[in-house]
Amino acid sequence: DVCSSDLTGGRNTQGDGQSLGYLGADFKRVAGGYQVTRIVPNGPADRKASKLSVGDVIVSINSKPLANGVDALPRMDFMSAMQGTSGQETLLEVRNGGGKTRNMLITPTSSMADSNLRYQDEVRQRKEMVDKLSESKLGYLHIRAMDFGSVRHYERDLFAAADGKLGLIIDVRDNTGVR
Repeated sequence: DVCSSDLTGGRNTQGDGQSLGYLGADFKRVAGGYQVTRIVPNGPADRKASKLSVGDVIVSINSKPLANGVDALPRMDFMSAMQGTSGQETLLEVRNGGGKTRNMLITPTSSMADSNLRYQDEVRQRKEMVDKLSESKLGYLHIRAMDFGSVRHYERDLFAAADGKLGLIIDVRDNTGVR
């Protein structure tokens, strides 16, 4: 539900067909706007020129305030405010944890690009967890789908993931099958 108090980057099909822009971050509704709760590595919000930080609050998008004041909850749905911004330079007004505001330009990405960044981050986190819990004795490999391209990636990555390991976890959770 896009109007929920916690936005976690879920896909949204509401609106008038304009492409939605994604910042590569998760948000929650707070007084004055939407607070950043997570930054997806390598996404628009993680780039040097458009860096957001956990705790920052986005208070306006393209000069349109999200709330009726610093003490009011947002009246505008975040994803509705992001309509038509994919691939377009977008002006954000951001308030940091100390209350200082700044304007910044950011170029939101497409839904597909955002999904890919989130997938890469999830796989990275799973690899790190397997490495830590197995004391580097096991490798980890995720198979995203069963299509030709995914199987080629699997073949390419198989030996690197297993090199010097006692075993290999091959993860097929969330596998979409043949795309």
